[in-house]
Order: sequence, then C-alpha cells, then structure tokens
Amino acid sequence: MNKLFELLSAVILAVFSDPSTATNAPDQDTYIKNPVVVKTDTRFSQKEISESEVLSFETIYQEDSDVDFGQTKVVQEGRDGEKISTYLLTYYDQEILDKTLINAEVEEPVDKIVSKGTKIVWKEETSERCGTYDYWHKYENVYMTTYTPQCLGCNAWTSLGLTAGYGVIAVDPKKIPYWTKVCIPRYGIAIAGDTGGALRSYPGLLIDLGFKSLLPQDKWLTTGRYDMYILNNEEKAEKFYVVE
Repeated sequence: MNKLFELLSAVILAVFSDPSTATNAPDQDTYIKNPVVVKTDTRFSQKEISESEVLSFETIYQEDSDVDFGQTKVVQEGRDGEKISTYLLTYYDQEILDKTLINAEVEEPVDKIVSKGTKIVWKEETSERCGTYDYWHKYENVYMTTYTPQCLGCNAWTSLGLTAGYGVIAVDPKKIPYWTKVCIPRYGIAIAGDTGGALRSYPGLLIDLGFKSLLPQDKWLTTGRYDMYILNNEEKAEKFYVVE
C-alpha cells in the first residue's frame, strides 16, 4: 500500500510541477538562436513560350486596258507576314494543365500586285501549213503531245462530238475555251474540240494534237514544244490562260 501511495504521489508531482523549474528544459534563448526551418516543395511550375506562324501573301491581278493581252508586269513584290504568339504554360509535374495567350505580335503580309494587259491587238503572220493569218495572241514553246482515234482510251469522236483526228486539238477548256481556232506552225489550222483528264490536271498549258493515224503520212509531228497563235474568240479573252 505504501508503494502504491508513493507511485501516485510521484505522478501527481510530475503533472503539476512548474516546467520552468526543470533542470533539463531549454531556455527561451535556445528557441530564438536556433529557429526551426520548415521547407515546402511544389509540383506546379510555369514558363513562357513563343510560337511563330507564317502569314502568306496573296497575288492580286489588276487589269490594264492600255497593255497588250498576255503581257504582265509585277507592280509590287509580295512578302510574307508573321504572327508571334506568346503563351504562359502551367505544369503539374511534366503535364501541361493550362496554356494562356498573354501577347500576340502581328506583321501583316504585303500582297503581290501584278498588272495584266487586256488590250486586243491584231497582228499578221505567215506560217508553215497555216499560210497567212491574223492573230491576237501568241503562246510560245507550249508543251504538246499527240493522239489518234486508235490510242488507248480514245475513240472516233471527241468530247464535243467532232470527228477525232487531224485538225482537232484537245485542251483544258478552263485555259483555252472550246471552239478556239488556232494556228500551230508545222501542224496547221485547228479547232479546240476535245479534252482529257491529263490536260485538266497539268499545271501549265498542255495541248494534245490530233492525227488521223500513226502512219508516217498521217502523223508527222511528235511530242515537243511548239508555238500556237490564237485566231478567234477575242471576246472571251479573260478566259484564256495567261503565262506570267
């Protein structure tokens, strides 16, 4: 019983005793001179980036009725513009959580301006197989192929219902209108009366010369580059292909 009383007395004394009187308790200066530093880490981060975008210029054509048809002149050179966008990226670890546009600088493009002549001027020429004729426009060194009614995928009739063969040429009608009369020296006078897929997909001007057959007496020209003179359809001049 005495031992139990002594144990309870010791516990009560420890609980209610003044901690300032404890011989091992650190004094106030100890806490001030040795502050506890608490360090925290964040998994969020931010950075700025810039992205550049090219703004392409356009080509604008200006008709000039004082200049012969087919003649072009660059009045103003074109220059691409640029758009620089600055973004603030917010990351959580390595994953982008947010992308905010904070600034945009734009340098506008400068359009290319081309003067295009529309004046119709008739001229006279004499050529092999064409004789003497009047023309209002000349295409130089046009790439020309040849075909006959017997070629693969061909038949005796053209897309306009004309008889295929000599005197009929195939064209892209968006560049050379149907029923255009032409002179092709060494070939002769012909009418644009046929077309084909290859002609419409060719980026420039392509002409397919019709011949009666592959016999030497019926086909005297091969694929090559030849001149071509326009003899009519001057009222449709705006529909003709213009070489820049």
